[in-house]
Amino acid sequence: MGYYIRADMADIRVSLDGVPVGDMWATYEGGALEADDQKTRPGGMARQLAIGGPTSRNDVTVTTQFTDQIAAIAKNFENRSGRGFLKVSVTYMDPDGNRDQRFSFTRTGVVKSVQIPDVDVNTGDVGFLSVVGSMNEVA
Repeated sequence: MGYYIRADMADIRVSLDGVPVGDMWATYEGGALEADDQKTRPGGMARQLAIGGPTSRNDVTVTTQFTDQIAAIAKNFENRSGRGFLKVSVTYMDPDGNRDQRFSFTRTGVVKSVQIPDVDVNTGDVGFLSVVGSMNEVA
């Protein structure tokens, strides 16, 4: 029997214009491949039939802890918003934390938006840099 993969069992890597950024990132969200579904009713009042349609990949959001090293390069993401090549790779890990190359995927696209963390002197929460990518349909 295999093993279950939890949400925390992934190694997430991000690069901007071909240059790796930081170490392992904290979260990956989105990137669903979705069809622009079309339907028709042949003969007018017949039951509808789905005929499919072109697909598009949704945006991807990745975050990483806002360290001094990340703070120093956050401006690079801002400067490349709308133009910079973004690559996100996710490799799932086994229960011992080893990367399992059999279970990995990569998404590529363009930097769409960048959000540095909010500032609040009344909390000690960890700050996160958030990067959104407009992703290519092909993985």
